[in-house]
Amino acid sequence: MSGQEGLIRALKKIGLSEYEARAYIALVELGEADASEISRRSGVPRTRIYDVLGRLEAAGIVQRVLGSRPAIYSAT
Repeated sequence: MSGQEGLIRALKKIGLSEYEARAYIALVELGEADASEISRRSGVPRTRIYDVLGRLEAAGIVQRVLGSRPAIYSAT
């Protein structure tokens, strides 16, 4: 098992979905990124990435950088 698979499994144990876990790990690796870059890095489809980021933001584990266009996200 790769290190990322172990991280995904651990994040799923605390309630994140597969896509949420993948997006969160990608964002931690990137530092700050827009949704498109997070989607590319994580493998989460672009059609789903904004929903996933919205749920992570609502949970308080990612945040949008204020005033950025396009929206830039960072892990908290």
